[in-house]
Amino acid sequence: MYSVEKELILKLIEFSDSLNQEDKIKFTDFSFKVYKNKIKLLASILLNDGFIIIDDNDEVVLDLELDRVSSRVSLDVTDSLGKYYLEINDNMSVDLIFKINNIILDVIKSMTELK
Repeated sequence: MYSVEKELILKLIEFSDSLNQEDKIKFTDFSFKVYKNKIKLLASILLNDGFIIIDDNDEVVLDLELDRVSSRVSLDVTDSLGKYYLEINDNMSVDLIFKINNIILDVIKSMTELK
């Protein structure tokens, strides 16, 4: 694996681990597919029922594809109802990882309330 791939995966797992410490999060699930020229990652963040605002909207989904040759990233962040919160086609960078983390936190915040 290339260093940018390792960095991305490590940061997403660290972020997931920190999310799982929150009462709002039931669990986070990752699915990886590694191909010769790309990596596909699907991350699902399931929210606890006691915190969600809309009953049918309890999941945040990150769908990411990283081109292993060019380090280009294609990703989107959606909720259970299919609403898009972020769509990016850009070069992989540490700044992009932090942007993804912040968007996911904002999405979780918009979908939940303290009860």
